[in-house]
Amino acid sequence: MGYCPEDVEGCQTMLPYVLLLAVGGVIASTARTPNALISLRNVEPHDKAFAIGFAAAAIDLFGILKFLLKILIIFLLKIFSVLF
Repeated sequence: MGYCPEDVEGCQTMLPYVLLLAVGGVIASTARTPNALISLRNVEPHDKAFAIGFAAAAIDLFGILKFLLKILIIFLLKIFSVLF
């Protein structure tokens, strides 16, 4: 049932996985602020609020699509009995 046994204490891969996710999140978040500042320099002053809202909506949309793609892959693997 995966890489780790049923008990969490015996899992040796959980801590490296969580640390890798945390470091990846920090690295990914460092690119957001400079991108936003550069994007806002190219927008007219009266359109800046719209530009910020549009960028946030686009980021959220890509996040939802990534989640749905993961769920679809897990579902298809389960159907074809590859995962479980």
